[in-house]
Formats: sequence, C-alpha cells, structure tokens
Amino acid sequence: MTLVLESLLGVIKNEAEKMTAKVFERDSFNDESDALRHFLWAGLIVAQRLIRDKKFSEENLLAEGLSSLKNGELVFLRKLGEPK
Repeated sequence: MTLVLESLLGVIKNEAEKMTAKVFERDSFNDESDALRHFLWAGLIVAQRLIRDKKFSEENLLAEGLSSLKNGELVFLRKLGEPK
C-alpha cells in the first residue's frame, strides 16, 4: 500500500469515527456503533472513488455495492437471499 493511499484511508477512517461519535456516546466493537462506523467508512471510500472518477450518483453507488456483493468483496455473516 502506498503512503498516499494509507494516508487517505486514515483520513476517511477518522471521518467515519467522528461521524459515529456524533450519534453514539461510546465507540465499541461488535455493537451498533461498530456497524455504523464500518458502514460509513466503506461508504466514504466508495464515494471518494466515484467522485474522483466523476461518476458519483445514487445509481452508480448502488451498482458498486451490488457488484461488490456478487464478486465476494463484501463480507457478510449470513446469506439471507438474493437481491430483488
């Protein structure tokens, strides 16, 4: 990983943590605050890339998420079914 990428990921991580702290008093693991923090971190990473590529839209964000699910890049605890 390059230093620039590592730095950018650190900035995004810090932003996700700050956003989570606005909602929860605690910053814990395996609870709601952890789930929200990971959601925000992933969302900010994807949004950053789509904005950079001038492709940010709700449709492209959704397509990116579905592609990540299909390609096994998104990890989940239990498979409940296929998307609509």
